[in-house]
Amino acid sequence: MKLTSVILVSLPIFVISACANTYDKSEFSHKTETYAEEKSSDSLCIADEIPVVSCEIDEPQSRVVSICGSADSQSAIYRFGKEDKVELSKHFSSREPLKRTLVYSAYTTYFHFKNDGYRYIIGVPEEAYGVKAFIDIVSPNGSTNTKECTTNSFAEKKLVSPAIIDLEESKADLP
Repeated sequence: MKLTSVILVSLPIFVISACANTYDKSEFSHKTETYAEEKSSDSLCIADEIPVVSCEIDEPQSRVVSICGSADSQSAIYRFGKEDKVELSKHFSSREPLKRTLVYSAYTTYFHFKNDGYRYIIGVPEEAYGVKAFIDIVSPNGSTNTKECTTNSFAEKKLVSPAIIDLEESKADLP
């Protein structure tokens, strides 16, 4: 029993020293940047923007919905489409902010706004296995088109910005 304890305590020290000898700081940074570039295919945010919400829609066209905060967090933008063809974009600022509502009973954060008579509601469930983000598009006549994402959105949904205002559930315009 004592020998097992010594081996278990010594093993992490060996692994750490082996990693320290294998990777230098610049190599680690390069690998991190490469990973970030690989992940950008599921986002329409540009390099200096902060992904707030981003996910690929579960459809044959593989379009993406993204909400991105500016590098200084003073503005935000909604984009829908593909990298080579953004079909809809909408800018938000402190004068015309994006609304965010946390609905505790649904364990979901909703981002919502209106554009040309349509209401857009992006739902981001709390991070849990198997849950998926979604977007509801409500037409002026009240019909709803729901699009589910292939995964949940694991971005900065709690970003503090004057372009994103928090509304209580009772004041939110949610269906």
